[in-house]
Amino acid sequence: MATTSSVVLSRFVKLDELASGACGVVYRARDRRSGEIVAMKCIRSYRDDCGELVDRSDFGREVAAMEACRGHPYVVQPRAHGRCGDGEAVLVMEFVGPTLRHVLRRERRGRTRRSELEVRLAMRQLLSGAKRMHDAGFMHRDLKPDNVLVDVRGNLKICDLGLSQSTAEPPPYSNPIGTRWYCAPEILLGSTDYDERVDAWSLGCIMAELLARKPLFRGSSDREQLGEIVDVLGVNDIKRWRGYKGQRLLGGCGPDSFLRGFFPCPAKARMLRRPPLSEAGFEVLSGLLTCNPEKRMTVAQALRHRWFKEADSASLRHRRKPLFRGSSDREQLGEIVDVLGVNDIKRWRGYKGQRLLGGCGPDSFLRGFFPCPAKARMLRRPPLSEAGFEVLSGLLTCNPEKRMTVAQALRHRWFKEADSASLRHRR
Repeated sequence: MATTSSVVLSRFVKLDELASGACGVVYRARDRRSGEIVAMKCIRSYRDDCGELVDRSDFGREVAAMEACRGHPYVVQPRAHGRCGDGEAVLVMEFVGPTLRHVLRRERRGRTRRSELEVRLAMRQLLSGAKRMHDAGFMHRDLKPDNVLVDVRGNLKICDLGLSQSTAEPPPYSNPIGTRWYCAPEILLGSTDYDERVDAWSLGCIMAELLARKPLFRGSSDREQLGEIVDVLGVNDIKRWRGYKGQRLLGGCGPDSFLRGFFPCPAKARMLRRPPLSEAGFEVLSGLLTCNPEKRMTVAQALRHRWFKEADSASLRHRRKPLFRGSSDREQLGEIVDVLGVNDIKRWRGYKGQRLLGGCGPDSFLRGFFPCPAKARMLRRPPLSEAGFEVLSGLLTCNPEKRMTVAQALRHRWFKEADSASLRHRR
């Protein structure tokens, strides 16, 4: 919601400073009207040689990108914005929690790594948020753990959209851009004709960091960063990119990738003392970390991958808790289609083509949350028989025309079978 600067400043009261940088300061603040705790970003401005007011971060671009993603559960949500008399821009957002960078530092002090299930859930959320940005016509261009926030339930939200770029504008785009350790090879090679797949690369770097608990590529210069990349991923892939101009590549420069050696299959991981990753998970990681942007997996393709059709760690959080816990009607609907898919609701005659949030895969993976008893212990999830799942999935059918009624449920064979209560009545 756009407001004047005086309204913004009078409506919110600063509590304490959260972070500061070259572009400005972020405060924790309170909304005087509702009592909600928010984050207030105050962006410093200066006058250029012509006397024009210039923001150190592109305030208008950030506001436009956030408004375009309004309502999405995995992108931080705006509350108000305005400009003060001295030119300082103010952007008020929901208060979420610490950055993913802070959380990863804390995790490194512990002994246990994130499981693949936990990484899968995190990546599903980040890819979903990035997809919403891309669908709205924006590239983030600076995705990194510092620009991801973690809420009290462990959910992730993309933030700091100040370097976003509208794809409605044709290239050339600015370069250099972003943060070196998470920059795609085409950015490091100076390209100004890039697209949304620079975000896919950054998310691949974040996925590797979630698994290994440290950045995969850590060059101290752009050339050294590119050298670290080809050291791991080989040179064949980048040299097949039509935009490659024969630049000299540092590093060992072997022809092929040995990324798999960093993230081996579970059967070998313990012996090699490396973070384990299933075949499906590695297909996503290697797809995102493809040097040639023309061959790189997009965020939409990643979300459709079979890895995300398997049960994820969300089920661990939902045990003995509500399955869907959106904080608004739109977010609630997003959580529903994240689990149950979009095909069912779209077949309802009352569906009017409304935009659906969330990962929005076509099919349901509810069964992964409640597996059969034979698999439940291994997957650490609540078991449910085939008959029980027929009742659950029948009641949780998005299309009301196909949904099981309570009368139909009561007649189901599940209720005709003996259950554990009968054990109490024996003798």
